[in-house]
Amino acid sequence: PAYLISKMFRRCLKGDSKFIVSVPAEAKSAATLLSLGADEIHMGPMSELGPIDIQVDGLPLLSVSSTLNKIASIVHDYPKSAGMFAEYLTRNLKIGLIGYYDRVSESATQYASILLKDKYSDSDKVMEIANHFTNHYKAHGFVVDTEEAKSILGSDLVKDGSEIYEL
Repeated sequence: PAYLISKMFRRCLKGDSKFIVSVPAEAKSAATLLSLGADEIHMGPMSELGPIDIQVDGLPLLSVSSTLNKIASIVHDYPKSAGMFAEYLTRNLKIGLIGYYDRVSESATQYASILLKDKYSDSDKVMEIANHFTNHYKAHGFVVDTEEAKSILGSDLVKDGSEIYEL
């Protein structure tokens, strides 16, 4: 929905109008994705963007692959634990969901890149930013403050302490 809302705002623009987002406090995950479609993101001292991190039942989808990698690491270090982990995973994990969760997580990067593509002339930069917001941060609640947002997205997109933000 955040992607579609952002695209809808862009479609509704008339003349020289701009799609402007003001972030008074938290704009995490879906709200960050929505913001990436804007012409300007106005932020201030209390503003936060965050990772675009798809959640299911309160857990990030990327955690499934991370957890499996962690289990593999433990089994490598402690081979006698392999049977216990195999039994647990067989009873509790639907194998088809692993690939599905990875694909859904990759779609977040794809959505972000589509919203960013008109803002940067370098397609590598677009993918770098999209990947940064979807794969770099390790916690859903990570704070991307105004300074970090400007360093990632640039001061052409992120406006600091503007009149729009103050309003």
